[in-house]
Amino acid sequence: MKKWICSVCGHVHEGVAPPELCPVCKVTSSHFHLPGEEPAVHVDDPEVAKLRKVIEGVAPATPKPVRKWICPVCGYVHEGTTPPELCPVCKVVGSQFRLPGEELKIVQEDPEITKLRKAIEGTGPVAAKPVRKWICPVCGYVHEGTTPPELCPVCKIVGSQFRLPGEELKAAQEDPEITKLRKAIEGTEPAAAKPVRKWICPVCGYVHEGATPPELCPVCKIVGSQFRLPGEELKAAQEDPEITKLRKVIEGAEPMAAKPVRKWVCSVCGHVHEGSTPPELCPICKVTASKFNAVD
Repeated sequence: MKKWICSVCGHVHEGVAPPELCPVCKVTSSHFHLPGEEPAVHVDDPEVAKLRKVIEGVAPATPKPVRKWICPVCGYVHEGTTPPELCPVCKVVGSQFRLPGEELKIVQEDPEITKLRKAIEGTGPVAAKPVRKWICPVCGYVHEGTTPPELCPVCKIVGSQFRLPGEELKAAQEDPEITKLRKAIEGTEPAAAKPVRKWICPVCGYVHEGATPPELCPVCKIVGSQFRLPGEELKAAQEDPEITKLRKVIEGAEPMAAKPVRKWVCSVCGHVHEGSTPPELCPICKVTASKFNAVD
């Protein structure tokens, strides 16, 4: 192993040959020399002196020139020291960009770029994605398209679980959750049932048994979202003044607030109905209550 010394920054490299570039100051291998030998580039060389000042922070590095880089596919022009990673218009990679005058040469030499240009100009078709069969590993539903569906229309499993033919069995074998769902669909294993619970109305005390509360209490007509599990209904009654008021009305300790009597006019025949709410049907033209308008 030999020791190679950079004539610019003094970095020492060990190996049979000097490195292509100095890892510190980035000069080429021609600037390296062996110990005891005359430096490949003399220390008094103005270029070496300048590089040393840059490394020591005494002089600024020479900025790279700003150039115009042209996309050979769509003609987009990028200005910078280097081309962009991707063309923002046609998404071709930055390594395909060329300096002015060179982009036409690459178009002539590269048939793939010629094909892409024709697709953008509308003179050639864009390569379509292949239509494939995607199989649901749970219920076996087959979807045909370039991508799987968002949800299986049969068992509602997400599209990311779909597989190409032959792969769906492997997915079912590897994923115990899919195996369980398949058995539930086939009837060999029941689907996990929601537990039956007791739901108590905090207003009238009605008890409903089921996996979820009812939509409305059949006694006092309060909405099901107000129902609570045993022990929680008293807390709801204490915290919600509206529930407390309704309880007092049901217990007879407080009268129910009467709804105001209003005039409701049928928008079809002009019939006038007086009451707190419009009639279910107009007695004249038989339209529903939604056709009545309140008159103040």
